Amino acid sequence: MIKTLQKYGNSHALVIDKPLMEAMGITAETPLALSVSGGSLTITAAHTGLGRNRVDQIMDKVERDFGKALTRLSK
Repeated sequence: MIKTLQKYGNSHALVIDKPLMEAMGITAETPLALSVSGGSLTITAAHTGLGRNRVDQIMDKVERDFGKALTRLSK
């Protein structure tokens, strides 16, 4: 995919399209880490905690293991 920078105030911005964001597993709120090496820009999700996928996995396991008990407790 070839992209061009867009003027954004006194700077320029690289717009990341929704399909690419979905492929990267990021949202507009995801902190990003940028690095430059050998003339290449690398953009990755910054690791600032467990991450959405890991939290979803943990919550799925909690629901599988304790879902019925949690439902009873909520009543």
